[in-house]
Amino acid sequence: MNILEEIKKLMERLNQTEDEKNNIHREMKSIVNQSVNQLLEVMLLLSKYLKKDNVVLRSYMGNTFNVGEGIPLFERSIEEKILLKPDRKIMLYKIENEELREQELNIEELQKYVSLDALYNTVKESIIRCIHKNEQEIMSYKSFISKIKMYNQDIENIIHNSYKNY
Repeated sequence: MNILEEIKKLMERLNQTEDEKNNIHREMKSIVNQSVNQLLEVMLLLSKYLKKDNVVLRSYMGNTFNVGEGIPLFERSIEEKILLKPDRKIMLYKIENEELREQELNIEELQKYVSLDALYNTVKESIIRCIHKNEQEIMSYKSFISKIKMYNQDIENIIHNSYKNY
């Protein structure tokens, strides 16, 4: 095999691997975008637990800006936050020159700020917190039920003993 044939075969292989790399990269982006969409959907399902009613940004100069309700996805500083709004929009809020700037982000732009791993961990930790909160409420309810049953038993004993004396 001469040198030109060898270089030609290597160039063909390079083109082949480049095409394969691009195809796999497109597939990966598609799967990641699908995963992010699913995680955001889960967050919306958990909005009862995750939603903040009155999200406020503060500038370092002391000004405050109310951006309404949403589920916090990212917070770089007190001047920059990303929220998942109830209408499913992903909004970036940022204070620049003491003015509030807002920008709607798509899934790919969101990933520049928040990784898939971070979103996954946020969802997972949120679900775990919700479970713990429910378990605490269950324990509180059971304790209250037990106390009421004890009071009812005491009342029944008083009533029963009162009828005996008459």
